[in-house]
Amino acid sequence: MPNNSNLVEYYSKNKDIIITMIIRSRAISKPGIKNDEIVVKELVWPFYMKTLSKSNINYTLNTFDMNGNRIDKDIIINMIIGVIHTL
Repeated sequence: MPNNSNLVEYYSKNKDIIITMIIRSRAISKPGIKNDEIVVKELVWPFYMKTLSKSNINYTLNTFDMNGNRIDKDIIINMIIGVIHTL
């Protein structure tokens, strides 16, 4: 995902891939939730897109590596701190 681009447009074009990643991430962070795929598709995704369309967010951080493995939370925290320091 290129930063400083239209995230609503990018996410809309890549909806299926992104929803799959959200479901995988939630399975790790919230194991055992029943019907989570339906929850993500019918509640989480529409709410996320509505929120994103009303914001001026233009930066994303990957939480999965190129092999589809979730990146360690400490590394993600350091990435967030790095972005904050550039603002």
